[in-house]
Amino acid sequence: MLTLLLDSFSNDIYALRRLELEESEILTIVPSHLGPGRTRYHNARILFSREVGEELAEECAGFLEDGEIDRSNTNYLEWFEKRSQHMKVINQHAQLCATWAAERSNERKDQLDDSRRLRQEAIVDRLTALGWGTEIPFHIKQLNKHKSFKQPKELTERIWKNIETPLVEFLADLEQKRLASLRVKLIKERRLLAAKVYNGFVDSSPHEDILPPKVDMLSTEPFRTIIEDSPIYPEQKITEESFATALLSVPQFASSWKRRKDERLVEIMRKCNPEFTTEHLCLAKTFFRCSEYSNAEPISYPRILMHGSATYSSRWAYVTSDRESNSLQGTLKEEAWNADRKVRFHEEAERKAQFVVKACGLDPDVTTRAEMEDRNPALECLNCTGDSGRLFMRWDAAVHHNCAYPRGEALPPPSWKCLAVDEEDLFVTKEREVFEAGRPETGWIPVEDPDVHCCKACGNRRKMTRSRLRNHLWTKHNILDEVKFEHFEYHPDAAIDSRYPQAVRMNLLADGDSEEGDK
Repeated sequence: MLTLLLDSFSNDIYALRRLELEESEILTIVPSHLGPGRTRYHNARILFSREVGEELAEECAGFLEDGEIDRSNTNYLEWFEKRSQHMKVINQHAQLCATWAAERSNERKDQLDDSRRLRQEAIVDRLTALGWGTEIPFHIKQLNKHKSFKQPKELTERIWKNIETPLVEFLADLEQKRLASLRVKLIKERRLLAAKVYNGFVDSSPHEDILPPKVDMLSTEPFRTIIEDSPIYPEQKITEESFATALLSVPQFASSWKRRKDERLVEIMRKCNPEFTTEHLCLAKTFFRCSEYSNAEPISYPRILMHGSATYSSRWAYVTSDRESNSLQGTLKEEAWNADRKVRFHEEAERKAQFVVKACGLDPDVTTRAEMEDRNPALECLNCTGDSGRLFMRWDAAVHHNCAYPRGEALPPPSWKCLAVDEEDLFVTKEREVFEAGRPETGWIPVEDPDVHCCKACGNRRKMTRSRLRNHLWTKHNILDEVKFEHFEYHPDAAIDSRYPQAVRMNLLADGDSEEGDK
């Protein structure tokens, strides 16, 4: 049909060739239509009736002189004016026809819309009578697209019998998907709420308590039951108080969790020395690392059980699948402790820690970390002594000092000396001065003010930056002094290079006077 219609019409190029008229003249006197191209690769084109074209060609022939139209010819001007007026009449009639057609189309559309609306209302009434009234509002958009719902036909008993079962099955499927999606959403919200509650519990716990990470704790039955087994529409909303009973199970689980992780750490240590036992975990020379690099930060026990990197995985920053995103790990952006097996025994730190312990006159094979922390000795790195002065630091910083050199750099054997009493007194004074001055220009002081400080007066492990700690002391404890060592203790997972101060370089004269400078 389209081919027959197109064969009855011509485009403007054909008409121009036959009529010897300009395009603007043709559009003025010839009825035309903006029609589509024959293929999708051709633009739309103006079409003219071939019959009208032939008629105009014959009439225009009478006005040709030497193959061109004489536009000054009076007869031509009268003819053109007559054709123009005729064209106006046609256009006026066409406009009336277009208006009539549009009105008829709108009337028909309104009739169809009314029929469709009546049918939809009737279907909703029938489905409501079947018990689906509360579910329908969730799925109006999907129902409007259903073929049985959107037809503009009256809903008769016969039609209803034919579409009732498919529509009920359709709604049941939508309800199932909605509830599944809602359950996933609620579980994620409950996990985040439980994590908040557990974080608060951890922050309020004493420093010496070894507590599992969130993923391990929230996987236990008391937490899992509240998070996953509570109804989607519980009689009482799940709140922070809902986890009060679950928190009572933390100490017992933490004890068994620590025992299992201790055994795992011993297994890791035995890869280097089969003679290691659980007792070796508490030695001052025992260190681990959360990196494949040999110069990684030495991490002591039990800090390794609370170390943030042991539960961190970069893959949660790039999760794309719903399955991973909706998992407990994906929700909390955290792995179970050492899930990717990156915790390793730090052989280099163990070897160099022995030099530090021996320099204190102790046996590294029996001296525990607790004993070293009680003494908290200050030592001098003899390898770093020079014209710029002598370098003093605490024993744990000394172990880190030995391991912090770039890989591949040739290192002299560690050489340490415990400070004499008078030297340590000077060191303590200088250590306090450097801390209380808080000067970030000293290269080893962290400029970013890390949140590693815990208020001693509160006795918990809530982390704060130094500036927040100062405000906390003012507002909560009415301590108006600047922050001092006695006001806080470091968080159990505070990195060595985040602690004040790392080391102090001093020029001690032979007569005991001092001329001091900071490193």
